[in-house]
Amino acid sequence: SEAESRFLAAKSNPYCLRDSLQMAYTDFNLGLSHMYQSRFRHAEEDFYAVLHNPYTPPLFRKDIDYQLAKLNFYESKDCATSLSYVNRFIAQAENPKGIASAWVLKGNIMAHSQQYDSAYACYQNALACHTDIYARNQANKLLAHISQLTQKNDSAEYYSEAYQSSLDSIYNSFGREEIDSIRNTHRLETLRLEKTSKTVRLLSFGIVALMVAALLLWALRKRRHSLPSVPSSLPHGAAPSDGDEDSMTH
Repeated sequence: SEAESRFLAAKSNPYCLRDSLQMAYTDFNLGLSHMYQSRFRHAEEDFYAVLHNPYTPPLFRKDIDYQLAKLNFYESKDCATSLSYVNRFIAQAENPKGIASAWVLKGNIMAHSQQYDSAYACYQNALACHTDIYARNQANKLLAHISQLTQKNDSAEYYSEAYQSSLDSIYNSFGREEIDSIRNTHRLETLRLEKTSKTVRLLSFGIVALMVAALLLWALRKRRHSLPSVPSSLPHGAAPSDGDEDSMTH
């Protein structure tokens, strides 16, 4: 919701309205914000706005094919439309080993259409990808399920164990990330406290130095005022002698 409000504000910015490329970027991310909130109709409108924008970069167009494939399958189970989008996304992928989630989606479409052999092949393609541990974990789980449906009991057991193993790996990874996050937070807090302590010490030293300087000045001034005044060499009212007048004249 925070992202949605910010992207909506960006869309009303005059700079964004004059920049079609910036508008495409904003609509794309606004669509993602709506998707994550299950506001699928709004997300679809945003994605189509990006597709109809002539300045949309090719990378966005390809990714929107994948987003629309998800929308059509998970929201309305429109397998035909979803399949056409995901096939187009897979065909345009520059790195076939980096689209595990797309293969899982296509496998889900095939399984929903009871094309289990095709679904089985899609999930195996997902396992061949090495960049998405979560999609591969899901592929193992779905392969175990498909194997049971097709009476492949040995495969079902194998993929079930692989699923549990990868799940443990994900949990361990989360644990390490949490530990690293706690350690990093502790390090930053320690540095902050050290910096604060150093600042307090410097301020304290400065205040003490100012107080000492003020006391010294006060003591010096007081000493000057307390010194006796030097008496004149002549008594008050005494007239100078003739010799004195001569010396003063000269």
